[in-house]
Amino acid sequence: MSSLLVINPNTSLEMTEQIRNTIQKISHKEHEVICKNPDIGPESLESFFEYSLATVGVLRVIAEEKGKYDGILLACFGDPGTRIFRVVFRI
Repeated sequence: MSSLLVINPNTSLEMTEQIRNTIQKISHKEHEVICKNPDIGPESLESFFEYSLATVGVLRVIAEEKGKYDGILLACFGDPGTRIFRVVFRI
């Protein structure tokens, strides 16, 4: 069974739950999908400033979960921090 970590880059538990519900509707049952969000950062991402703040929280989630999943999906239209994640974690 493959596993996927889906990260909501903001701190909204409600949005993370909405993402989880959507993923469960479209994912194959043989895939384990875990949804998480950071415990620090903005509750919503509506500016480049908030994207920058969210990057720190997402870095912490990736550091805590690195190596536990077959893949990581950042559930955000603007992909905040993606370049730095690849550099820091060599992914």
